[in-house]
Amino acid sequence: MPGLFGLVSVRQGAFLSKSHAQKAITSMAKALSHRDDYILETTIADREGFAIARLSHSAFRGFPWPKEQDIQASRSNVFLCGVFTNDHVRILNEERLNALPHSAPGILKELQGNFSLVLIHRNSHSVILAVDRKGSEPIFYCEHDGILYFAPEVKALLTTFGGQIKMNPEAVPILLSCGHLLGDQTLVSSMTRLPGGQMVQICDGEIERKSYWAFRPGEGPYENTEIELREELIRLLKESARKNMQDPPKTIIFLSGGLDSRGILAGALIASGNQGQTLNTVSYGLAEDIVGSDAFIAKRIAERFQLRHTFFQRKAENYAEAFEETNFLTDGLSDIAAFHPYELTILKCIKERGFDRVLRGDETFGWHGNVYSLQEAEAEVGLRSIRGISLYSKMLRPQYFREWSEAGDVAMAHLESEANGMEPTDAKDYLYFTHRLQGYLHSSASYKQVLFDHRNVLLDDSILEFLLRVPSKFRLHKVLYRNAVSAMYPSLKDIPLAVCSGLEDWDSELKKESALRKYMQKQIEDQNSGVWEYFDMNAVAGVFNSLSSFPRSSSSSSLRVRVRKKISSHIFSLFPRQAMAIRTTRFQSAMMPSQALLRFLVFKHWHDTFLSPHGNS
Repeated sequence: MPGLFGLVSVRQGAFLSKSHAQKAITSMAKALSHRDDYILETTIADREGFAIARLSHSAFRGFPWPKEQDIQASRSNVFLCGVFTNDHVRILNEERLNALPHSAPGILKELQGNFSLVLIHRNSHSVILAVDRKGSEPIFYCEHDGILYFAPEVKALLTTFGGQIKMNPEAVPILLSCGHLLGDQTLVSSMTRLPGGQMVQICDGEIERKSYWAFRPGEGPYENTEIELREELIRLLKESARKNMQDPPKTIIFLSGGLDSRGILAGALIASGNQGQTLNTVSYGLAEDIVGSDAFIAKRIAERFQLRHTFFQRKAENYAEAFEETNFLTDGLSDIAAFHPYELTILKCIKERGFDRVLRGDETFGWHGNVYSLQEAEAEVGLRSIRGISLYSKMLRPQYFREWSEAGDVAMAHLESEANGMEPTDAKDYLYFTHRLQGYLHSSASYKQVLFDHRNVLLDDSILEFLLRVPSKFRLHKVLYRNAVSAMYPSLKDIPLAVCSGLEDWDSELKKESALRKYMQKQIEDQNSGVWEYFDMNAVAGVFNSLSSFPRSSSSSSLRVRVRKKISSHIFSLFPRQAMAIRTTRFQSAMMPSQALLRFLVFKHWHDTFLSPHGNS
């Protein structure tokens, strides 16, 4: 995908081998070039100890690349990728750059936008690698033999890394139990993701990761009324939509039947002067006529506001090809490829229609309701150790279930230390932003970034800073955001929210004759895979075969389930503390066989694709 990549000598005053630098840049560029129309710009300053390159979309080249004479003439060099929404030239002035590394946190905290950057001050041999507050332009990095390598995809690092490639024992159980990795994890033990709001500093021969900003909701100060906060949020939403739209004919808004995309649409309608016919929107699902689904409601919204709307059907065919291509692009960082394999095909269709930018609705306005302990906060966000999941105790070999349970516990303990001292509801929203949004949703964004200039309107820096001042009672169930959207564009309230996704039922797909079932069976019968060192083939096959013994749900049984859930929900609403405690306890062990099998599929494909060719595990 587009982004910054390269290598930097860690040792003060050390040169790089020019041939090694050129070879590394070439191999990383090849691994990252998923399209033929990317623009590649490189700077190899071997005597200064660095080689840095940038891949850009042809339609969105971005900032000027430093010229060779500028590199030689200046003590400070700046390499940028992405977009800034404030005056970055003023902030990145020569005087402040000359004060590196001490000035770096202040510089980065002032910058706003979606970016990654490298700052170099040669006299002090100070190097700063950084990403924006939400890590929207990813950087992964590793060190070997005194050289720091970095790139926007793990696979690019694997092409150049000279050390032994080992699986990360803390990350694998997190992937299997949670469906995504934690904020800084990769599946390779020596490689790290740079989380949002953080930087890597190289100085005096040392590498150090530091935080320059953190999303700590609830830190205050609380000086505004609910009405004042709502009006401020409306202003911020309008401004973010306006500056991210820029060129409506070339921009797509992903439109669902939910609340998040309505905030973006409301801002876009206002920015367009209520000219809905100038706005392009997209929805997808199994069918557009599933009553109450995202696509069904999106169609109603599009008709009501005369949007230029397109529906794309997700088809449960060609699963193997679609899954493998997506999982390759995402480096197995989450289970997104297993559950949403056809999105990439849809995105390619959108690209072929001439669109260059997509607006997406990831947000952090508040994740669900109240929690009363840190453990409940983790459960509500979907974070847990593999230890309590009985399905994996059967599927994994005893040695690895034991070792991965211990390693997963260590990862969870580190996560808990981050949120130590926070109020439970604040901790919940912190964990959501830091680990679920950046670990799961950003992996979904990565294959969009392969094709488009990708923007998250609801994660604008001004909105993130604003949310630090919003009390938890206004973040519960996104109440402040909900009220702001209703007040900003009241007629959107006339159309109800979706009540179902209208997407695939993967449990049913695994139980019946389907492309997924055939592919799963083929993978389980693959005796040459190195994954059987960790998983018991017979046990995995047993879980898979047991699915066919479960009857597919009929309409009457589905009705009974819905009625039962409604009754349980009503009872739980009367006793919220007890209900949350019960849900948390259940969550530690509950997992559907289809969910465990699909996550196994993600891990197996990643292992066979990236780890086995290196002869490592």
